[in-house]
Amino acid sequence: MLNFLKRNRILMVSFDVPPQGIWGVADNIFKLYTHLSKTYSIDIASRNLNSCSKFVNIFTDKFSDDCLLINKFREREVYKDFELLTAWNLHLEKKIKEFYNFHDVKPSLVHCHSWLVMIACKNIALYYNIPLIYTAHFLEKQYSGIKSIPTIADFEEIIS
Repeated sequence: MLNFLKRNRILMVSFDVPPQGIWGVADNIFKLYTHLSKTYSIDIASRNLNSCSKFVNIFTDKFSDDCLLINKFREREVYKDFELLTAWNLHLEKKIKEFYNFHDVKPSLVHCHSWLVMIACKNIALYYNIPLIYTAHFLEKQYSGIKSIPTIADFEEIIS
């Protein structure tokens, strides 16, 4: 029975993974991975910054992250522009498909662990015709004290 379950692959996609936690989402990834990897094959996709993590086996490249995510003028920002974040998601989606194509396997389920990677997760779930589970960690109130980021337009995009 365990071999059958291990053939089921869960793809977890997160912007925040151990050990580089930003908001505590990484702690949730660690707990889920620790528990689920006993029974299932787990793949974790994230940004190149997290490529040194022992948990991440699918990641974007540094050049794409630098061009599409990193704001050199505001270090604490996680992304600089929603359209560029969308482009980065499409790049992450491409990296995920390349990984599964290379290994001649596919995920059985996608677990989206942040609104920041939702576009990639939705596209992967549609492409492989598999279920998508979304863990929402985004609360607009967490940003209420920040004047400029994310903007109201970002919230509208996220919610849609």
